[in-house]
Amino acid sequence: MIRRNAIRVLLVIFCLSVAEAQFSTKLDAETIAAFDQYVNSVEHGLARPTFRVDGSSEARRQVLKGQVAIQSLLGTRGKSIPGGLLHDWVGTVFIPNRTPSEVIEQLRDYEHHSSLFPEVVRGRILSANGNNLKVYLRIRKKNVLTVNLNTEYDVQLKQMGEDRMLWSHSTKVTEIDNADGPNERELPLGQDHGFLWRINAYWLARAVDGGSLVECRSVSLSRDVPFGLGTIIRPFIKDLPRQSLDTLLTALKQKLSKS
Repeated sequence: MIRRNAIRVLLVIFCLSVAEAQFSTKLDAETIAAFDQYVNSVEHGLARPTFRVDGSSEARRQVLKGQVAIQSLLGTRGKSIPGGLLHDWVGTVFIPNRTPSEVIEQLRDYEHHSSLFPEVVRGRILSANGNNLKVYLRIRKKNVLTVNLNTEYDVQLKQMGEDRMLWSHSTKVTEIDNADGPNERELPLGQDHGFLWRINAYWLARAVDGGSLVECRSVSLSRDVPFGLGTIIRPFIKDLPRQSLDTLLTALKQKLSKS
């Protein structure tokens, strides 16, 4: 197994070195417009918050027993749009003995996300205005490849009745070359390898059965899988959105269960 993984890594390095021109890509206005259109339809549907695991489903019963439920709304391979690939995943978890307000406040503690979420290297709040925040996060994503990104978000706290919601819209995602090295630099915005161009998160927390039912819907945009590099790129682009959401919800539950 170790030898197989070593060969796979060497194959990645070789292919990246000989296919850099094909591997690099550019985010086009047409791709951004298609993503924004999809996001508008998502947010229209979220105007009246409901959970994907309904009150009588087996999935809900399993979540209340401690499992994390993850599902894709666009299929596990995502949805192709001009110049890119849409990903839309929903994850649900039950956190006992915690109120929705406690859950959301933990999520809003961005300056300590690096000690909570494995993908977050560091974070800070850039500005705050009531329920609105501007946030910076350095994130590191791994799945065969390792990619470091500087990201910024507009974050809005919402309330509908007893429900608490937190909507996070990415406003900047830039790939980092030679991260944390002496020659670290940001690649030009939208002119990189296209691993992640946009990512929005829509959180919903509701009090149920002595705790909080928590849902996160993650809508993201990446490049599509380039011809000839599917073996290398597919796990990162198509498998990582699910993996990241599962890791995020599991870490949140573990943190709040211990506190």
